[in-house]
Amino acid sequence: MNRRLRTTVAVLAVAFAAPCLAAEPMLSATSVGAEVARAAKDVKNAFYRRAAVFSPGTYDQLPAAASAADLFPAYGFMPRGHKVSWGLSAVDEDQSKLCLTATLNSTQDWIDFVRGAQGAHLTPADGGCTGAAQWVAPAAYPVGASAIVPLDRRLVPTPTAMDAGLEVTGTLQDEEPAAVLPGHAQVAAVLQARAGQLSAPWTLTVTNRLPMQSLAIAGAAATPGFSLGDSSCAVLLPGESCSVAVRFQSSAQLPSTPGRVRLEFRQELEGLPTGGMSALSVTLYGEQVR
Repeated sequence: MNRRLRTTVAVLAVAFAAPCLAAEPMLSATSVGAEVARAAKDVKNAFYRRAAVFSPGTYDQLPAAASAADLFPAYGFMPRGHKVSWGLSAVDEDQSKLCLTATLNSTQDWIDFVRGAQGAHLTPADGGCTGAAQWVAPAAYPVGASAIVPLDRRLVPTPTAMDAGLEVTGTLQDEEPAAVLPGHAQVAAVLQARAGQLSAPWTLTVTNRLPMQSLAIAGAAATPGFSLGDSSCAVLLPGESCSVAVRFQSSAQLPSTPGRVRLEFRQELEGLPTGGMSALSVTLYGEQVR
């Protein structure tokens, strides 16, 4: 059965130990806690918007943003307010670390900062955001406080895309094969798994519709949480098909997440490379179920 699915935007959730705070009213819009939550939201949104931009001529994403200067020129806005400063540093080619710092002048500022950081899924950090810390009320004020959150571009549900000459279908368990189409409108499939277990395989089938060139597999990869299994993809003559099995494994770090599978093929003519490439990137959603 062909199911239409609404693309789900993932939010990277980070587990942390919450301090025991007495019940308090909602944060004031001008409090340090509101500013840290708002700054975290603005930077996250800009980071994930940037990560979803494709490099010209490819289906690959741009590198992770390494600094504030690298992140914001294309978007024309900055986090609002003056109580919170922030920095963005590259961890590797896919991940960046967002660090938010504020000067706290009272116990109420500390309570507000912790509440705002918790609401934005930030974890406490030392003064330079180089290591982890604990939520511990300061003994004296004023004092600096920092919190961090990792941002991973691979969690962005970018649209399914494929080069001309590729026909793609997907099959989940006993269902009929369904066409995989490019665009934002839907994910190709939802793969469900219990915590710590693998989902049933989803079979991705690629057919070579080029009139003359054969296609030789040149690369296959899946984003975190998804894995590639048995594959029949080697060399596809015009009209031939191959398949690869895809599974989702739910974990504490990635209970539910969008992901992508990318296949690359080298175009050949009479067994010799032509220099051309054909590629596809298919967006899936992995869902943890009870």
